[in-house]
Amino acid sequence: MATVSKNIFWQSIAAFLQIYTGGIVFILLAKIMSIEDFGILSFGFSFSTLLSTCLDFGQSLMIMKDYPQKKFQPGPYILNSMAQKVIFILIFCGLFFTYLIIFYSGKWLVTGQMFILFAIVSAYVLYLQAVLRVKNRFKDAALSIIAYSVIITILVYLIYNEMLSMLQFIGYLILARVIQLLVTVVFCKNIFQKKWFSPKIQKHLIKHSWSYGAHFIFGTFYFTVDTQIIALLLNAKDVALYQSIFRIIYIFLIVSDVASNVLLPYLSSKFAKNQSIDLLSSNILYLLFILGSSLFLFFTFFYKEIIDVLYTPEYKEAYPLVFPLSLVILLRTSSSIYGTLLTISDNQINRVKVVFLTMVSSILLNSLLIPFFGIRGSAWISVFVHLLLFSGYLWFSKKDFPDIKILTSSNMAILLTTAFFVVVEQLIYSELILIRIALYIIWGMIIVYFMKKYEKVRILSQILKDKGVV
Repeated sequence: MATVSKNIFWQSIAAFLQIYTGGIVFILLAKIMSIEDFGILSFGFSFSTLLSTCLDFGQSLMIMKDYPQKKFQPGPYILNSMAQKVIFILIFCGLFFTYLIIFYSGKWLVTGQMFILFAIVSAYVLYLQAVLRVKNRFKDAALSIIAYSVIITILVYLIYNEMLSMLQFIGYLILARVIQLLVTVVFCKNIFQKKWFSPKIQKHLIKHSWSYGAHFIFGTFYFTVDTQIIALLLNAKDVALYQSIFRIIYIFLIVSDVASNVLLPYLSSKFAKNQSIDLLSSNILYLLFILGSSLFLFFTFFYKEIIDVLYTPEYKEAYPLVFPLSLVILLRTSSSIYGTLLTISDNQINRVKVVFLTMVSSILLNSLLIPFFGIRGSAWISVFVHLLLFSGYLWFSKKDFPDIKILTSSNMAILLTTAFFVVVEQLIYSELILIRIALYIIWGMIIVYFMKKYEKVRILSQILKDKGVV
């Protein structure tokens, strides 16, 4: 039986591979490539992320809700969803190609065009991996990433030995994504059948998918559009500096996303059986506070050592971005439970409203303030829009889940302890790493004490032993 603990294990493997391909590989490329080429490549990946999100149109999120609640037969539902992507490809690829032609030229333009192909393949990979997870096949979802990771490793070796140019690297990257798609299709081969087309399913998808698509698109835009604006208003070096910190944040956020990818189908299945999930969600929020705080403290305590090891000396100019972008880790991790609750309770439209507000705020504020405050201003704008996101999710989820408490003594103990140690570390401002390690360990010991005091260790054990999809 696939339990929550087993799913977390395999999702952790998948997360590590994502950390490697989306984080560590980028860090290696920053060391290998010139800062200008790395900036252009970072622009391409950011551009591809936005496009692949549009092409997915929230379907990988929608199936997390529909599949456990058994709205339709799995095979026809999945195939009808995949067929709709052809329409999305025609619409969004045309729009993104037009954007490239208007605003970019030279190597920027060629890079963007190549990443359009990368995004198309990625959209199908993203959806089929969601299919595997919702079928309690987290192991297969993790294995499907291995082929891509192996090829990426070979490509990094080749570019390190100057056997590939940047554009050749992107070309082989597209091939790696195609191979990953073929592997994922093999794992999902049981979904393919004759007479799969269904007007009823198409009607359902058209009626409901727009809210998931809007949420997915708005959510990705508010989180990544700052890189595109920096590319338009500043230069390749600024893109590289901003992305150097963002890639580290990306690694930390993947760690927190492990919980979200496992908990969404888990909570959705419980909600579908009319089980009360208010208390369960309150306990999960507590655990997410601990996870987010631990990641936040780790980066703010050891960022100099991390950046100095991972990057070349010219990336020290990115130091001022660390604290605000570290706050994003805490805010995004904590807000994930409220976003999940809005999705499973058929309140996706409210989630869309919140994410749309954050996207508009991000675009407007970045466009207005980046010319004056540069990439540091963009980092603090990220903090502001994530505060909007957390507040909006909390506001709307309270209507259906009023018993979820946030200002509890157990939650405040975590947050106040974390804030206290941030202040202490700033006051000491020691160059000795052993002192900061000691502070981090003491913080951890205090957190363990609080977990025992509020009986959270027992609750966590119960959650981990529960079935992944009830």
